[in-house]
Amino acid sequence: FGGILESTGMLGVIAGSILKLAVNTGLLVTATILSCFTVNVITGEQYLSIVIPGRMYKDAYAERGLAPVNLSRALEDAGTITSPLIPWNTCGAFMYGTLGVHPFAYAPYAFLNLINPFVSIFYGFTGITMIKMTEEEKAAYIAEREAAGIVPTVRLAVNESGIYKWHDIVKGDIEFEGGNIGGDWVIQKKDGY
Repeated sequence: FGGILESTGMLGVIAGSILKLAVNTGLLVTATILSCFTVNVITGEQYLSIVIPGRMYKDAYAERGLAPVNLSRALEDAGTITSPLIPWNTCGAFMYGTLGVHPFAYAPYAFLNLINPFVSIFYGFTGITMIKMTEEEKAAYIAEREAAGIVPTVRLAVNESGIYKWHDIVKGDIEFEGGNIGGDWVIQKKDGY
């Protein structure tokens, strides 16, 4: 299923559509969490709920300068943790088959499974535990992309948690939050313009 999505280009189209909405780190983590849960529900397979969104969002996390551990945590917090709550998923079916307890019966008591995705989203919006790539990791990522013939864009790094304010002669005092300006702006496209 995942291979078909990728080889036909559908995965790229789906990821591109979702990533247009993920203008900051919090929304990127939210998109990852929701994608994992959706794949869990549609495919009924925990491993696909990790692999498919992982391949969809790997570059988006790297382009934002986020270390791979952030993507890994989001995938686990949604793909692995929520799978026992879905009856037709392999994990939910295993629980029901071996314990004789339906996933909907134990779901209200599965606090970790229910709360963890929201904690991960909270971390994404606040920046808590969101580890940035080291300079070596950034260089290795850029080298890997260039070897594949993919030229990066040049972006203006925006502090999403900061507040930008200044005094304009015409409009007076202007103030806005960094998280509301749409992420890192492209300064130079990959074609050089």
